[in-house]
Amino acid sequence: MKDRFKIQSKGNSMFPLLRDGDVIDFKKILPKDIKFNDIILIYRNGVFITHRIVYVSKKYVIARGDNNKQADKQLPKESILAKAIRFKRNGIWYDIQDVYSSQSLTYIVEIRRLATELNTAKIGHVFLKGVMISLRYESHIPQRIYSDCDILIQREQFDELKDVFKKLGYKKIVDPTMDSLSDKESPEVSFVRIVGGIPVIFDVHLEPVFLMTKLSGMNLLYPKKERELLGEKLISQSKKVKIGGFAYSLLTPAMQILYLALHIFHHNFTDIVRLKLLDSVIRKSSKQKRIWNEFCEVIIEFSLQRYITPILFQLKTYFKTPIPKIVFTQLEMGTIGIFVNKYMISKVDIFSEEYRIKEGIYRFIFILLLSPEPLYKKLLLIIHPSTIQSIIWVIGKRTHTILGINT
Repeated sequence: MKDRFKIQSKGNSMFPLLRDGDVIDFKKILPKDIKFNDIILIYRNGVFITHRIVYVSKKYVIARGDNNKQADKQLPKESILAKAIRFKRNGIWYDIQDVYSSQSLTYIVEIRRLATELNTAKIGHVFLKGVMISLRYESHIPQRIYSDCDILIQREQFDELKDVFKKLGYKKIVDPTMDSLSDKESPEVSFVRIVGGIPVIFDVHLEPVFLMTKLSGMNLLYPKKERELLGEKLISQSKKVKIGGFAYSLLTPAMQILYLALHIFHHNFTDIVRLKLLDSVIRKSSKQKRIWNEFCEVIIEFSLQRYITPILFQLKTYFKTPIPKIVFTQLEMGTIGIFVNKYMISKVDIFSEEYRIKEGIYRFIFILLLSPEPLYKKLLLIIHPSTIQSIIWVIGKRTHTILGINT
């Protein structure tokens, strides 16, 4: 096989980066040079497949299409034929790294514009997730196409924030599933602007989002007031961090670890890519003892132990992340707790994501099981009107699907 060769793409498993009909330029790669986020070519059952590496061990890798929910089976490193370098679309060649750089540069400019206006309007805020976090903790831009930038503000300043987005040319994204809630009642609202053909999306959190956003009954298992107090703490303890000569409001390292862990819980402990970012944050900042003290203090203050500790075990399992033993002691993880957490993570497919209905069902189960609230509140949630309404919706969706298949 030649060191460089080209293959035409079929299908959209790597959308939005690669599309059906693109011509992909590949370069042969040695097993020792294979890295996380490489887009690789394999040959299976008479078909060439182009997917992204989402996990690398000493002997094998796990790959998944950017547009796929399910990950591939383990691949021996020796079975990887080549790595994608660039692609041609409509007669024009695009270097893959240039595509990543173009998106990130666009976001950086827009984030700076937004941060400047927020500072001028004296709107308290903190950037939670996105290109700035990668630059701070990984020292490079994200090596993939990402969907948005998360920002947290206090709910009472939302009207002022809307004025800022309007001034900057952004439009609110309408979510039909949240129609019953006003903007100020919703846990999150998104805004979008197209810049040079690139959609820039800010996902504005009005509270830390880690429960089910469309079930008002969740307040039985974790009070809304507590979520808002946690949000206020994240904003008040944020720090100005200079990146590229401009100071952005970012979470402290301890709170960044906490937020990313809650984000993983919100996604049912799934997707190794999220876990890899959290591992990077910890490795960059965990040598300072005070960071872990702050991390544990906030978790205990807001009774988040059961949501967070399974993720700590995931980090140890997949990345051998340097988490001090004292953290597990401070979070009061007894023998039974350790067993439950290890059993739970063994049943989660960390390499894949779930389809919407299944994701919602599992999220409800995890929240129900892991909530620190007493049993009677959990029973009240099961019979809460919002829960019953969601159950009816799920049954209706599944019935519609079955009837559609039968016809």
